[in-house]
Amino acid sequence: MVEIKKDVYNFDHFNWLLSLGKFCVYSLFAPLVFLLLLSIAKQKKILTKVSAVLYIIAYFAALLFILIYYKYFGFIPHYKVLSRAYEGSHLLGQVYSQLMSYEEWAIFILLFVSIGLTFKYLSLPSTMRIKSNIKVLIIVIAVVGNVGLVAFQNFRYGSSDVLVKLGSSAAVLHLGLLPVYKEIISYEMSYEKKDYPYPGKINRDNVRQDNIARFENANVVIVQIESLEKQAVDYRINGKLVMPFLHKFKSRSVYFTNFFAQHSGGASTDADLGMLASLLPLRNQVGLFSADYSRIATVVEVLKEKSYKSFAMNPIDGQFFNKNSSYPRVGLDKFYDEPYYSDQAKGWYSKDRDFYEQSMDIIKKQSSPFFAYIINIQSHGPFKNYYDSTKDNFDLKNSGLSNLQIDYLMSMNEIDRALEYLYSTLKDTGLMDNTMLLIYGDHAGRAIEDNNCLAECVPLFVYHKRLSPYMSPAPGSHLDLAPTILDLLNIPEPSGWLGTSLFYRGRKTVLFNDFTTIESDQNKLIKGKSLDYEPHLNYSNSLVK
Repeated sequence: MVEIKKDVYNFDHFNWLLSLGKFCVYSLFAPLVFLLLLSIAKQKKILTKVSAVLYIIAYFAALLFILIYYKYFGFIPHYKVLSRAYEGSHLLGQVYSQLMSYEEWAIFILLFVSIGLTFKYLSLPSTMRIKSNIKVLIIVIAVVGNVGLVAFQNFRYGSSDVLVKLGSSAAVLHLGLLPVYKEIISYEMSYEKKDYPYPGKINRDNVRQDNIARFENANVVIVQIESLEKQAVDYRINGKLVMPFLHKFKSRSVYFTNFFAQHSGGASTDADLGMLASLLPLRNQVGLFSADYSRIATVVEVLKEKSYKSFAMNPIDGQFFNKNSSYPRVGLDKFYDEPYYSDQAKGWYSKDRDFYEQSMDIIKKQSSPFFAYIINIQSHGPFKNYYDSTKDNFDLKNSGLSNLQIDYLMSMNEIDRALEYLYSTLKDTGLMDNTMLLIYGDHAGRAIEDNNCLAECVPLFVYHKRLSPYMSPAPGSHLDLAPTILDLLNIPEPSGWLGTSLFYRGRKTVLFNDFTTIESDQNKLIKGKSLDYEPHLNYSNSLVK
């Protein structure tokens, strides 16, 4: 049994009422100065009013976006993410049903109140407005106060690098939005693009185990499930399991109980990057697309040298997140996306059972050995893509579940049945006789709360008929999947990967791209931050930027 120990970086330790109050006050410095400067102008009143309204709309829209983004990802967005906002248009339903709460509606209402008050003030006779010299004094006080606040926080933390010590999300609560984004932009403007040397693995002291079964030339089938949370696997509604197949599959496979998602600026594709290249994702762009694959070998390229054919399967258009151009650069031989599927097996509202059925028609025609990367979409938020009849299988009365949780769990029930079909079909065709099957989540769905999760907890199942099943508490992330696959295939790893096989012995550390770490220490999981891994982040960023 692994005991979980939280640290001072967990946001549960903040007094949220005080922190949010400070956040609002600090973040209002800029609008206050801007609006006062506008109101000083004595000419072009219409231009002044239009400028003021546009600024207020932009300010509150940014505030609303940042708050919603933080709720979903757990950190504030990089400013470059705004350039890809169009890719999230399909998420509007999820935002409305899952992420809009009273705080967001309050900001939305304040937007219109602020516009009304601004128009009212700018329409007042000059005799009723604040005098210009008073406005100038307020501006000076606001600017000096803001600069003084930043200086005080730097002094308080003994360094000018508050962002590194606290992380950007916590720093926003102490400094407000503008100082944090100013530091991010200043860093990137001064950042010198260069190639950093490979620092070695994150867990360089881990040792290979010789008593683990290995399967040379085995097929590899990877099933990456959208929004699959660890806690969904064992969840019961009034005593009935939501995912009975995966729950039982724990006893047939090696089940990793402390597996964490790498989930950042590339959204679901961060799982692709971690699994295929064992690199950390970026917060400001899609690393899968921007990575320099000429400098690092992917797991697909290594397998190609062993005569493996490789292909990926996804029911949506490959232009989404530029997968149709990224996957060939990764080394995949073929990408089966939306045009290769029909009816309920294709598109954003595809059903996994139909998708797997048509995918199996393709898989059965492949010659061994092959590497199949299957990515589902049915369980994508807002989790309403399931049959109404699925609810009839559960007693939802007095379950205490919210509509969001019900939708999520009903989706997962259908996902579970589809996975059972996929496994049974692979078995019936004889492919499972020499196939390694990995099932894991790309990131959490954030529908079921679990206070014991130190990051995004997703399940990982590793199956081969000759692999002895057990539950492993070893912590890991998507970065460890490629090394694990090659370890079980008895194929040497290329140099350059950050992850380590999950079957290796030794103390393990999971590293994220903000210096956050999760470490195993005497059957405890400890979350913290460590600048000792800066060489690993610099190396990974130099490959992915």
